[in-house]
Order: sequence, then C-alpha cells, then structure tokens
Amino acid sequence: MVETVYSLLLGASLNTDYSAGWLAGSIPAHLISCELYGKIFWFCPVQFGRGPIEGDKGIFKELIEKIINSELKIGDVYKGLKLDKYGYFFDNDSQEVAWRFKLEQIFSGNYFKKHPNEQIIYEKYFSFREVYLDYSEKDSANCYWFLLSDIQQMKNPMKSSDKKIAGGYEIPGFKYADRNLSTHDFIYSAVFVSDIPETCKITKIVKAEDEINDHLKQFLLLKMPEKTLREKVIQNAFAVMLMTKYKNWTLTLEEKLGSGTRPDILFRDEKGSLVVVEIKKSDNDDPVTQLKGYIDELKAKHSNIRGIIICGKISEDLKEKAKKEKFDIIEYSISIGFKSLMKWDA
Repeated sequence: MVETVYSLLLGASLNTDYSAGWLAGSIPAHLISCELYGKIFWFCPVQFGRGPIEGDKGIFKELIEKIINSELKIGDVYKGLKLDKYGYFFDNDSQEVAWRFKLEQIFSGNYFKKHPNEQIIYEKYFSFREVYLDYSEKDSANCYWFLLSDIQQMKNPMKSSDKKIAGGYEIPGFKYADRNLSTHDFIYSAVFVSDIPETCKITKIVKAEDEINDHLKQFLLLKMPEKTLREKVIQNAFAVMLMTKYKNWTLTLEEKLGSGTRPDILFRDEKGSLVVVEIKKSDNDDPVTQLKGYIDELKAKHSNIRGIIICGKISEDLKEKAKKEKFDIIEYSISIGFKSLMKWDA
C-alpha cells in the first residue's frame, strides 16, 4: 500500500546570473527540444533528502538508487513510497509552479561517461546540455540526468503567496518535509515534494513558439522593466526561431569566457562547427566587434567557428563590417496577428 507519493520539482527560468547562462533554465528551450525529439535531458545537483519527511529519507534514497540501477521503474512502490511519473517546474520569473513534465528515466551524473555506448543511444536528447557530459567525476558526483518528456502548461498554476517561510515565500499545496514548500527550497538543486494538489494535474499543450509570443506581448503591454529579463526573453525567442528553422542544429551551453562575458546564443551545426549568434539590440550596439571578440576567445577551444548577427535592419556600415569578417546577417521582422476571435450575435 502506498503511504506517500513524491514528485520531482525543478526550478526553471532562473533570472539570476546562472553559471551556465539563460539557456540552462529556459522552459521554451526544453519545450522545443521535446517538440523536435520527443524528450530532453535536465541535468542538476540533487540531494535526495531534500523534501521527504525524516522517516522517509532513507527509504526514499533506496528507492531512487533502485530506479537508477534499473531494479525498479518510476512509479513502482517500494516500502510504501513511490516516485510519481510526473514532475513540475517552478517558474522563477512568474514565481509559480506552472509546468508539468513526464519523468522518463534517471541516470547518475557520470553514467554516460562510464557507458559511452549508452551515450550514443541517447545522443539527441542531450541537446544543449551535452557540455555536462565532459564533467569530471568529482563535479558530477552529486548531479543526475533526468530524462523528461511531455512538457505541458498547468491550467491552474500554483503561485507563491506573500507569506514568508524558510527563507523564501510559501507555495501553498506542496509539502516539503513537515511544512509547506518555500520558494527558497529548490534554488540550488532539485527537490521532492508530496501532497500535489489535484488541480496541478489539469494541463494544456503549449508550443514553444506560442509561449515565446506570450512573453513578447509583455513588451507591448508591460514594457518589462527588468533588463536581464528582457534580454533573456529576446534570446529565448531567437533561439526558438533558429531551432525551428535549422532542425539539424543543436543548442549549446558555454561557460563564461575569460572576459567574463557570454555569447547570446551558441549552436552546433550539422557539420559540428560552432555557430556563435550575436543579437543587435540597439542602434548603439557594435555586434561585429562583440562577435569577433567572442570568436577570438572561443578559438582557444574550438577550431571550426562561424558567426551570425541578428538585427532588425541591415545598415550599409553593418553590411561592410560583417562582410569583412565573413559573418552572416539575419534580418528579422515582427508582425502582429489575431490569435482568436470571440463574437456574439446582437
């Protein structure tokens, strides 16, 4: 008999200076990978004692170890405990549990390094997280691979309240150990929660492109005052559009460069070349110089690199500078359409 069901909860859309950049916590980026390939890996540090009540911690750890070792499947009952096949994303931008995903499999952080043949089998699901495959055994010791599918938006998101609890704000309806969940609980790693509200199981299918469009509407309606949030939405939007256009390209994560900066978007094309994308965000930007600086630094680790500049208007000056460096230029357009119409007869 099942006494307690635990669910995986992941923090997403991190608007802090996340070490791997905006892409690592981007829900639309994971969503479109699921649209293209059916599944996507999430990689993060995990402490399996974070969430279960004190009396369940030891048994829960045994349960997870048996799942990782293929002795049990996700959803199997072990000594009265079960890991649910569905987990949830906490969207840090909107401060709510707003997305549900299906948890397919769990692997230890260094599993694919020890089993290269398995890495080949799961290759297309790593996408932009493939950089973690090169982590040392020490760095990956407390990390795990979660294979996710079927990412859907909850129709009734669970928003955090104004009540302060455990260093953050309370998220009603989710149990963390012997208290309600706090927004602070999962900032640094995944957590496991119980007592999932039934309303969380009511979801709807959302396309990555539609999700991005909803974010972009905020530029018109709310003007999105926070600079880091604005830039992240722009990067998400163009990354999604490029992934849609170039389906053989793979999004790539890149640690901060020696200069302390990071390219807007990185891809690997079908030939294995690194594609560095720079977005011209204002008339005062000098994307050619910025892009050249990134590429010069990246040449220390990569041999085949090409650059792309995305802009709203191609000026003669930009064209000449980009041509000299052999950078491609993509000019984007923005249009407004009608999503739906509700009409009542007089």
